[in-house]
Amino acid sequence: MTGQLCLAEVNSRAPTWLVAVTGLVAFAVVAGMWVLTRAAVTIAHEGSHALTASAMGGKVDDINIYREGGGLTNFKLEDNNSKLLLVTLAGYLGPPLFGVCGAVLLSTGRVHATLWLSFFFLVCALFLAKGWYSIVTIVATGAVIFIMIRYAGDDTQTFFTYTWIWYLLIGGIAPCSNWPDCGQPGPTTAQMPTSCAS
Repeated sequence: MTGQLCLAEVNSRAPTWLVAVTGLVAFAVVAGMWVLTRAAVTIAHEGSHALTASAMGGKVDDINIYREGGGLTNFKLEDNNSKLLLVTLAGYLGPPLFGVCGAVLLSTGRVHATLWLSFFFLVCALFLAKGWYSIVTIVATGAVIFIMIRYAGDDTQTFFTYTWIWYLLIGGIAPCSNWPDCGQPGPTTAQMPTSCAS
């Protein structure tokens, strides 16, 4: 059925060939179109900084996504080295961890739940976005996911969602220097109490 909106709906597990094909598609997107698609990983990266800082009792001011490929998360947090370290590491671990969580959901057939959770996190990021480019990239990414949720058929949703999760896994763990035109400051920087760390 086209346009499934049910969060709890469970699809049949995808065949192995589909998992493999979507993985190859995601790898091709990362390797061949990184300059055009890297903002999605940057959003996940900066969102991870923000989520962790908030969980540690900090106050997140804003999230910035830069056209050059980097990002900045401004937040206030008590001067605690261990907490600051966790917030810094969270940005780098976030995208692949989101990918792992998505893979777990997909392994149980929860395609719609994966899409809705992705959309939810993007809406949260939008509320913190600062600057027109940050807003445009988050809205564009969210729009693609919502279109898949609302209008795509089951097969298209499944193919897209597996590709999306593979993209987060591959794009999140790949060293920036391995991808074309990634010599700019990498996806990330987090603003600490009054200093910053990437």
